[in-house]
Amino acid sequence: MGLVAGGAIATLLDTALAWACDTCVPSDKVSTTIELKVNFLRPVSVNGGTVVATARVSLPQCSSLASAGAAVTPDNSSI
Repeated sequence: MGLVAGGAIATLLDTALAWACDTCVPSDKVSTTIELKVNFLRPVSVNGGTVVATARVSLPQCSSLASAGAAVTPDNSSI
């Protein structure tokens, strides 16, 4: 079928979000996911290719909580 499983997509999103949020955390601190909501808009097909996850932190780093968003797309899609 060439479709990526929803659980794999959620894991990839969580990883991208964690890396993005870590850029806002001092080096002597750690961060962790407290909530993850995934909206599946359409299937992700790889057909032997790769997928790309992009994430962006949307709250300033002065907060003890960060809000971030991410997307997973095939590597040949516009993001």
